[in-house]
Amino acid sequence: MSAPGAPGDLDGARALVTGGASGIGLAVARVLRARGARVLLVDVDAPALVGAAAELACGQIEADVGSPEDWDRVARAVREGAGGLDLAFLNAGVATGARSLDALTLEQYRRTLSVNVDGVVFGVRACTSLLEGSTGPAAIVATASVAGLVGVPDDPVYALTKHAIIGFVRSMAEPLAARGIRINALCPSFTDTPMLRGEIRAAALRMNPDLLSTDDVVAGFMEAVWHEPSGAAILCRRQATPLSYRFRGVPAIHPATGTGSTD
Repeated sequence: MSAPGAPGDLDGARALVTGGASGIGLAVARVLRARGARVLLVDVDAPALVGAAAELACGQIEADVGSPEDWDRVARAVREGAGGLDLAFLNAGVATGARSLDALTLEQYRRTLSVNVDGVVFGVRACTSLLEGSTGPAAIVATASVAGLVGVPDDPVYALTKHAIIGFVRSMAEPLAARGIRINALCPSFTDTPMLRGEIRAAALRMNPDLLSTDDVVAGFMEAVWHEPSGAAILCRRQATPLSYRFRGVPAIHPATGTGSTD
């Protein structure tokens, strides 16, 4: 296969997908494989992971993305098996389903922050050196959400984690660009995936009865892989072209000169 290089060219690209055994991760992995990419699926759900990897004839590794030790293991496997990466999709995520903080358990809180925030931070740290020198997109895409741009009264802790991802992606854009790596956030609204079940699904439908399909999100992912400038939040829209969210400038004081500036 040819070395990936031109925008949109993923033939031969070495890709890693977390949360790849179902939902958005699996939908993206299917498209990557269809475009000739070599894919490694990472997921904590062992039975689903085995089934997804068999379907796609791709690599798999069971790991908890919130564990730095597991990320060390994933990085070793990538380095030994593929020599590096061209694309990392940091997609694993969970919701609490708790509207009231009184109903939120400590276990729910810690697990949601571990998967949604630690999984991205540790993932970026582990994947950066693997992406350096890539002849492909040399890109990280992190799944955030529209919940990272608006308030979500039905799950405020989930919204907290998605706001954190967007802030982290925007902050990492410049230092990663200096190492030849692009990073963007993928921001779907509620998507019809297995994560939407029970009260979580009911809450999603209350906020927006017109759920996205995974195809809508895949289109946003492809935009996020190649989007410039880096550090963007790519909105996925139902049956419409993905859109880069426009952040308004914020008046600030320049730390060196004391003069006003905008973000």
